[in-house]
Amino acid sequence: LVAYVRASAVIATLSVSAILIGIVQFMSSGRAPGSTPSWLRVLTSGNIYGLSYSVIVWIGISVLVALAFRFLILGRYFRAVGDNPRAAEITGIPLARTIFVSHTLAGTLTGIAALVQVSALAVGTLKPGFDTFMNALAATILGGVTFGVDRGGVAGPFVAVVAFSFLFAMLTVFGIQEPGKLIVQGGIIALAAIIYGARVGRV
Repeated sequence: LVAYVRASAVIATLSVSAILIGIVQFMSSGRAPGSTPSWLRVLTSGNIYGLSYSVIVWIGISVLVALAFRFLILGRYFRAVGDNPRAAEITGIPLARTIFVSHTLAGTLTGIAALVQVSALAVGTLKPGFDTFMNALAATILGGVTFGVDRGGVAGPFVAVVAFSFLFAMLTVFGIQEPGKLIVQGGIIALAAIIYGARVGRV
């Protein structure tokens, strides 16, 4: 849809997500899948020198993606298409194929993140997870990435995710209940929207 029909990436993501959620709920008859297997729970329960496996996976993937952006030809294609799709296509970069591969890799990484999330919950769920989606969206924007034509990166979103995790951990320490966390989350997302609007206005 995004690569060959040139549909909006955000709209395509939301629509396909809704379709897949509907299919899963239909096939499961609305029943939750139950507890996660022990081998999957190891992702969050296991650790090396006090560092959780899930954190190691996250840092490892971030480093690999950053190195790919910098040193691989495909990573340079991603950056060129992000900077200016038309100019990239004129220079001979396969635009549709590059966009297709980038979204395929993004979907794969999202699947890995979902496995880590399920490992942390220790139980399957049929909930869409829009709160997680909004957190990811806000962290991405606050990390300096805009949607559409612009240069992306890894360092900014990485720092934003760390800041988010620290913030919500501190809210828990100070005894802030779920309603308060939702208010803070909404405020951060509103701030992210303002920052996004300002960045788009400068492009």
